[in-house]
Amino acid sequence: EMFFLLLFLPVLTHACHPQFQKELRYLDLYLGIQPDNEGQLPVKHASRFQQYISASQDLDCTFDRECLWSNLENDGVLDSSDFWYFHKSDKKRFPTQLQPGKRKVPKGSHFIVAGNTTVQPQSAIILSAPIPCQKGEGRISFNYWLYNFAQVQVLVVKAAKRRGHLQIIDKPETDCHFYRPKDDVCHVTIPHISEPFRIAIRAFSLKDNVVGSMALLNNISYNALICEKSPLTTLFDSSHIGRRKFEPSLIYTLSDMNCMEASEKCRWGNAKQRANTTWRIGKDIERWNEVMLVNYRASRPKGSFFLLAVDSLTAKPFSRFESDLIPCTQKASTLSFQYWAKTGTQVEVCSIDERDIPLSCAYLTDEDGGAKPIEIVVDPYGKPFRFSFEIITFDQFAGGLVAINNIQLKGLLCSEKLPPVATTISPNTIADSFALTPRPIFEGSYPLQLSCDWTSDPCFQWVDEDVKLFVGKAPEDSEEFPFPEELINGNVGAIFLNGADTSILRSREVPCAWNLEITLTYWRSEHGFIRVCALDQCVDGGKMEGKISLVVSSMRPFEVTIETRSRGNAVVAIDSILTEGEACPIKTLEQTLCDNVKCDFQGTFCGYSTNPVSTGDLPMQLVTKGATVTIDEAHNRAVLASSSFEIVQPALLLMKVTQETFGSRLLLCPDAKSEPDACTELLGPIVLSPQTRELSFPLDPSTRRFAIVFLHDKGVQFGEAKFTIHSVDVKTSENYQLCF
Repeated sequence: EMFFLLLFLPVLTHACHPQFQKELRYLDLYLGIQPDNEGQLPVKHASRFQQYISASQDLDCTFDRECLWSNLENDGVLDSSDFWYFHKSDKKRFPTQLQPGKRKVPKGSHFIVAGNTTVQPQSAIILSAPIPCQKGEGRISFNYWLYNFAQVQVLVVKAAKRRGHLQIIDKPETDCHFYRPKDDVCHVTIPHISEPFRIAIRAFSLKDNVVGSMALLNNISYNALICEKSPLTTLFDSSHIGRRKFEPSLIYTLSDMNCMEASEKCRWGNAKQRANTTWRIGKDIERWNEVMLVNYRASRPKGSFFLLAVDSLTAKPFSRFESDLIPCTQKASTLSFQYWAKTGTQVEVCSIDERDIPLSCAYLTDEDGGAKPIEIVVDPYGKPFRFSFEIITFDQFAGGLVAINNIQLKGLLCSEKLPPVATTISPNTIADSFALTPRPIFEGSYPLQLSCDWTSDPCFQWVDEDVKLFVGKAPEDSEEFPFPEELINGNVGAIFLNGADTSILRSREVPCAWNLEITLTYWRSEHGFIRVCALDQCVDGGKMEGKISLVVSSMRPFEVTIETRSRGNAVVAIDSILTEGEACPIKTLEQTLCDNVKCDFQGTFCGYSTNPVSTGDLPMQLVTKGATVTIDEAHNRAVLASSSFEIVQPALLLMKVTQETFGSRLLLCPDAKSEPDACTELLGPIVLSPQTRELSFPLDPSTRRFAIVFLHDKGVQFGEAKFTIHSVDVKTSENYQLCF
């Protein structure tokens, strides 16, 4: 009778304890096997496991050399242990308790071994490299030996994991067990598989704390007709886009770039740079809903369309879809197109220069897709540029896919003549007549009341959101601008509107007011319009010149807006803004910054919002020591989003935070919707014990808001994570106090 004691540790050569050395001696004594390669399986480079095999024979393995089989990282569900690498060290036969494989095995033969002496059943999986798909039935076979109730099975699993776990496609019948005939070889039939997959060989029911149990495997063989390449290339009966000519071609108008239906004649295609996957032309949409995972019932491409499909095994870089070069434009250009994306896919649409440097970009998700064309407007550009589409993120489990159709461009090339302007007032006439100059650079100070006459200061208590406000002087005795001198004279704020245009002049926040009358004196040209709004009430300037008055009362902060628009080239001149009545002083820049940023979270979140902005967000709770949150696998994020503020000099953001859980992270993001890659990590995932840290981060003058993000995407591995934020403060870049 034989006695086994098998305890396999992560690295067998480190098992220097006399007990483990004794167990290895038992294996050598009874089975004639010894660890090889420190017990580590001979596997090919990790990159090969992220590439599809080219023939079924690629998975054949005797374990005498490196193979395309590797241990699965333990997931605690299907796999809780590992296989280890052994070789036959002598010529003795295997004992009869090890069945059903051959008892006589040549010296030097290699095996992989899984075993355990636990009460709870353990399991171990070896996983193959990915297979594109299998045409018809295939067969996998291997030699196996089992001891003391150990079992084996073959699983067909998806090529990509979901949240760290295998996703089973099929469990083919595995009639391979201890009581099979002597010298049995395990043969398992794998059915037709139409999607990328991997094969898993699993040893399970490894238990028995007295004598242990184990499984030995070797000589794996896989025989099947597999797809030559990823099935992604055959989606929608797609075909390759022919090679483009990258030399500049003659373009007489932007409409030359239009592509209503995808074809090789379009001036759109794959970028010149090398890529591992390319855009293709799709034709058949029969499986549209199934593939896209989005129910675009009433919307799908008509005719041929451009598409790019990728999955977790598609190596970067992905191909960029781009237009031919556009020589230059003299007016804003509009790119419109129909767009569909698979759930979880995000696409970057950019205008880029000849060196591929982005000029402007927009970001689209699957939620933006549908029948209604998307329009993206870009500013005029005096040099050659092009438009481009590029997948930037996608669901690693489901894969990414984007389809584009009905591409149209509107605008004016530099070589085209400008159409006649609908008004007699030209931009040059406006600029010369008013002697317009830009407002000076804002240095951080402004009057603390709404009144403004443009004489003593540039009125920075009014914010020009669209950068269309200039300071000038009302022209005298002008035929184009017949100002009534008793109404408009001296310095004015002039808003120049080019064609059909809009502009907003917004006041800084007024804390409170009582019977405050705001009076604006204005003049507007023929095609211009103006109105003043506050607290959901507006007053229009119905005449060409005159005064607009608005009376407001509020015990809560509010803003006043001066809104202008035009239907042709126009100018709106503001002579003065006067107030009568009671109003609290406007907050200084520093007061606004302190009110919106500084907080000790004692009974209030101050200027911060903790409302969830996406699925999986959890609001924070106020406690004695600050604001706290406990996040887990289901809710793996909490956000503190600041209100808007403005700084003109660099500053320091200070935080005091307690982090308690390994795997959790603290991020500082541009806003609450930012992806983690766009954020700065303030506290990393290595947390050996609860720690309270005082952090500082420099704020650039361009910063207008930020979001403090508490993230724990390792909830499955490490359980719940708790954060507590005790305070947030802001100081000068020299570490002087700003808020008191």
